Amino acid sequence: MTDTKNEYNDVDKSFDLGEEMFGMLAKQAVKNLRERDRDVKLMKKAKLAKVREHNEEVLREAAIASTSYSDAFGHPTEGSVRNAVGVKVKKPTLASMLKKKVTAKDRLAQRLLNSRVRDAAVQELSQGEDLKYREAFPNQW
Repeated sequence: MTDTKNEYNDVDKSFDLGEEMFGMLAKQAVKNLRERDRDVKLMKKAKLAKVREHNEEVLREAAIASTSYSDAFGHPTEGSVRNAVGVKVKKPTLASMLKKKVTAKDRLAQRLLNSRVRDAAVQELSQGEDLKYREAFPNQW
């Protein structure tokens, strides 16, 4: 009878070792997966940084090519410029340079257009009222 108990104890111990091993393997698999995800993220981040650096270099070369050399080398190449007081002033970004600036001419044209549209609408409404009145009272005209 003691042999049977020992056999059951051995089976229980081996089963416990199997569960423990399974738990360790699961933890290791999760750790490996997280590490791989972290590596992929770092690779993507490095690639984006490299692309960004290349874009800045191309834009810098284009800016130098479009200006005279004395102008290009007269300005500092830092990310920001200091004014006479010594306060940092941000250099304009590409997006702000490409953005359409609203000029005084544009504002005036918009105001004139708005007033013309408003006047035309008022005139059209008044003509519509006149036509209704003429139809209602044809002999008075």
